[in-house]
Amino acid sequence: MATLLYRLGAFSARRWRTMLIGWLLTLAAVVGLGLTLAGSFADSGSIPGSPAQTALTKMDRHFPEPDQQSAQIVFQAPPGQKVTDAAPRTAVADALEAMGRIFGVSEVENPAESGTVSKDGRTAVAEVTFATKEADDVPDGTLDAVRAAGDGAEQAGLKAVYGGIDLRDVTWRLEMIPAADFIGMPTGASDAGCIESFAENPVHWVKVRPSEVGRHWEEHGTWLRPPILIDLRLLDPSDSGLQVLEGRTRVGVLRGRLREGLHVASHHQAWVGHP
Repeated sequence: MATLLYRLGAFSARRWRTMLIGWLLTLAAVVGLGLTLAGSFADSGSIPGSPAQTALTKMDRHFPEPDQQSAQIVFQAPPGQKVTDAAPRTAVADALEAMGRIFGVSEVENPAESGTVSKDGRTAVAEVTFATKEADDVPDGTLDAVRAAGDGAEQAGLKAVYGGIDLRDVTWRLEMIPAADFIGMPTGASDAGCIESFAENPVHWVKVRPSEVGRHWEEHGTWLRPPILIDLRLLDPSDSGLQVLEGRTRVGVLRGRLREGLHVASHHQAWVGHP
């Protein structure tokens, strides 16, 4: 064995160029076979079969991310009365019960339980959640049925309006809004805090949406579909500014991306309702 190794070493010293080329060819062959037989690379963040992945899969199954639309129905009692009085309270309860039976409505919040009754007791805000996904339009038949259910409260002397405004008095315009204006923009009382919850993890809320939503954020720094805002003068003539009526997830993502230094355009399209 020692003689063989001696001869091999002597040969390598005399023909070192030949040996170098041979080793390089061998290395290239090994690398080529590795790339050919290794299969494809995966960038998935999951580890199938692991305890942690099993737990995450079960959580996603039992606690899916919300993907629904909602609307606010505002009930206002006449001057000198409260929505908490016996007759108005019964009228509101009957209207909400009727809304809950409508096909396409998945949940109706009770203002008394959700704490969305004004301090003076004249106004109550009810949240109606639809089974329609956020990317789709709520069927007109469902919306008409919800409005019809609110007619009973109006017949009892209450005023029932969508979002606290009469849509017949609104002028809608597609406008470009500065990104900074969305930082402190409010939303309805029953959804207070939800925009901030979306802003805490903007990457996640984009990831759970269709892939074209993420591409649009990365390429253009804005949302794919404009949200809906209202001029606060519609709610109170002495007020000013804008309020988010629809698109709270998008506004939350915008805030979060601004805080994390991600790509964000300077202005963003939005539908704005004015008096």
